[in-house]
Amino acid sequence: MTANSPAKSAQFRIRRRTEADLEACVRVLATVHERNGYPLNWPQDPATWLTPRSLLAVWVAEEGEEVVGHIVLSRSEEGDAAAALYERLGWTLLAADVEQEWGPARKVTVRCYAAPTVQQTVGCA
Repeated sequence: MTANSPAKSAQFRIRRRTEADLEACVRVLATVHERNGYPLNWPQDPATWLTPRSLLAVWVAEEGEEVVGHIVLSRSEEGDAAAALYERLGWTLLAADVEQEWGPARKVTVRCYAAPTVQQTVGCA
């Protein structure tokens, strides 16, 4: 299986990413960029791009011994592209600074959005 390909009954293992995984994560990102155009502009240093300053936790998805995915949890920053994407797609911001407890002594501030209705999505009133 390669990155970004459908799987009928694939068995994935999710584990914390290590420094040794970065090269494989860059390869997965390159495949996604080539096939889907994300990220729109290829980063000058993809390994650094995959390790933002706002990083809280990071994992990889493996199929067998191959890294096939990358998952990042990070703090939102001013001008966050993800928040802008939600809003551009019609999602409604419900609350900007909601503190949630994600584990013992682990609090995370999140932004809460409501998905657009089907009518909004297709442009109906």
